[in-house]
Amino acid sequence: IAFVMVGVRDRTTNQWLQPDGTFGSWTEIPATLASPGQPNSAWSLTAPLPAGNYRVYATAYDSAGNTSPTLDIRFTAN
Repeated sequence: IAFVMVGVRDRTTNQWLQPDGTFGSWTEIPATLASPGQPNSAWSLTAPLPAGNYRVYATAYDSAGNTSPTLDIRFTAN
């Protein structure tokens, strides 16, 4: 895995988490990889989210530009 890109959408406002922690138009944020360049790697994204309902989308990319199926998970922050 070369990198993972993550989009976090507020399901109430349909706004997207921006790299500076605000919400706005669609964007993706690079995740932190535990083992960059390896066939498999854990990844993380730390973001201070206000209470609400969200949806996270994540796609992994290899060095040749191939992508994984996009992860799509709904969650609630309290």
